[in-house]
Amino acid sequence: MTTQTIEAPTTEVPLREAPDPVEVVKPLKLSEAIRLGSMGTAQASTWYDEGVDADGKPQHQMCAISTAWYALTGHAEQSGESSELHHMLRHSSVVHPVNGQVWSLDSAIIDLNDQCDWTRPQIADWLEGMGL
Repeated sequence: MTTQTIEAPTTEVPLREAPDPVEVVKPLKLSEAIRLGSMGTAQASTWYDEGVDADGKPQHQMCAISTAWYALTGHAEQSGESSELHHMLRHSSVVHPVNGQVWSLDSAIIDLNDQCDWTRPQIADWLEGMGL
């Protein structure tokens, strides 16, 4: 038995650059914004504070709402009281998870952060459970 080798024909296929990736942007939920804004900052019971860490190094400190604001705007300072975030925080009512009373969303988050000593991830979990 004889074996015959056949060479495949060669064709030149021009290389094309890959198209630019499609950027899909979805709005951040409040819980996601708190998680994102919390990265690299310590928790504070005030809007924003410059504190020090255990080694005495300067450290940014933010409350739960300021971390969301920071994630959504890139600024630590609250501005734009007509923004969607500000409107949602002020004009949404929720049942406070500790005392069962109806509170505005911003007041409940502030109370959980400042008085109930919830961590920002705990607050984000609570908000996520409500679809926020």
